[in-house]
Amino acid sequence: MVALVMPLATKAGSTGQPVTCKGCPLYGVGKGFVLEPAPVWSQIKMAIIGEAPGTNEVLQGKPFVGKAGWWLLKNILNPAGLSRKEVYLDNTLRCLPPKNKQGEAYPVGTDKLQAEMHCRQYDRQIPPSVPTMLVGGKALGQKLGLRGISDWHGHVTLLDSGGLVSCTFHPSAVMRQPNLLPVAIREHYNLLTAHANPSILKHPTVVKGMLPDQPGPMVFDLEWDRKTKEISCIGVAYEADKAYSTYDVGEGKHLLANRLANSNLLCGHNIIATGAVGAGVAAKPAIDQCGGSVLVIGTPAEELYGGKILMAQSGAFDNLDMAMLVHPGTRNSATTQALACITLR
Repeated sequence: MVALVMPLATKAGSTGQPVTCKGCPLYGVGKGFVLEPAPVWSQIKMAIIGEAPGTNEVLQGKPFVGKAGWWLLKNILNPAGLSRKEVYLDNTLRCLPPKNKQGEAYPVGTDKLQAEMHCRQYDRQIPPSVPTMLVGGKALGQKLGLRGISDWHGHVTLLDSGGLVSCTFHPSAVMRQPNLLPVAIREHYNLLTAHANPSILKHPTVVKGMLPDQPGPMVFDLEWDRKTKEISCIGVAYEADKAYSTYDVGEGKHLLANRLANSNLLCGHNIIATGAVGAGVAAKPAIDQCGGSVLVIGTPAEELYGGKILMAQSGAFDNLDMAMLVHPGTRNSATTQALACITLR
């Protein structure tokens, strides 16, 4: 990849911005101009839109070449099955802005809106055949007009153009909060999966206000009120294209309690929970030979709030001699590196 050749109208000693940036509130105060050359779109599996280039990006004229970019590639894109040459990278802004009063290198207020709008003249036209991932709240706001990446991350939206767009945490945020790493990896992978299998985005018909008890397998989902920390809504489904939901939590709990008590097989809502149960079953014969017992422990709220840390502090693991973590990935591996792992020699 090479840096974009700047128009001849830029002059020595200037901030490196082309004259077409005149009229932007960042013209003359922002540094550099970063825009990746147009790719061969048939070779691109995902477009990723960030926020503003940093110092390293300005020096090299390339997006995502700093520490956050390294993290994005090595710790998020590669585990999700993507290589650098399969990704097109871009930002909502083309230059490195001066820091605002909050110490963030990004404009605020009307300057923010005008700068983002002015930078759109340089956007590459991403074809519908390439899904787009928005990383960070700035990209989410600029591209979809939404606020709160913590509320919207993981959502996949079908655009009028036929393309798919999703959003996740910015790699710099993942660096500061390592618990977000598996979330970011999964959400990149989910976007690829949705692009390859668009039928999974079809929403079932939801009948509200009732939870019928029907024979056969049942899937249930619980929604939580963050303030009260109580269940606020319960949903169930017995088939792929129809579901039921109710805010009558009492009725829902009664139905779930009866189904769980009379079930011979329970499966978690994702492969992580199922894999953990399977690992416990597989380990049981070995434990029987040397003595002891196997305990399968779920770690809720792990993705955003550090569930294992809270459970360790409360003594949930005090009587354990050994712990094993099972997690799905893009390849088979008996050992791996983890941010919270101490290697024993």
